[in-house]
This record gives sequence, C-alpha cells and structure tokens, in this order.
Amino acid sequence: MDTQFKIENIGKDTEFHQIRIKNSATNEYIIIVPEQSAQLDAAYINLNGNIEPVLSEMKSPNLKTNDELFNNAILFPFA
Repeated sequence: MDTQFKIENIGKDTEFHQIRIKNSATNEYIIIVPEQSAQLDAAYINLNGNIEPVLSEMKSPNLKTNDELFNNAILFPFA
C-alpha cells in the first residue's frame, strides 16, 4: 500500500530520539520528540517550491531552549 506520509525514527539510539512525519507529495514535515510528551520540535512547509521552517528546531541538547523563541511553550492552564 502506497501512502503519502512517511514516518521515520531519527536518532533512535541517542538522547535526541525524534520522529519525523513527512508528506511525500510536498516534502513538508514535522519532527516530534516522544520523550518530551510528543513535543513539536520542528515544522517545515512547502512555500512556492522551497521548504521553509515554520518554527526553528531546538538546538539545545536538553530540548528546553530555542534561541529564546519559546517553541512549544506549555500553555496550560494559561499562557
């Protein structure tokens, strides 16, 4: 069965285990971190043929900072 979405394990045996979910038709993808409550680490969209980031990927090894952009900040119970 051919599917439009591909799921890949990235760094499965490392501290940075991530899962990439990619749209094979458009090359758009997201990356989540399962060990961090399925935290969204990156999102890329196809913009006029170019894959552009919607938010920047985490660079810190502890997955807590991201150039002060507050990606995936906890919004519960309120922002």
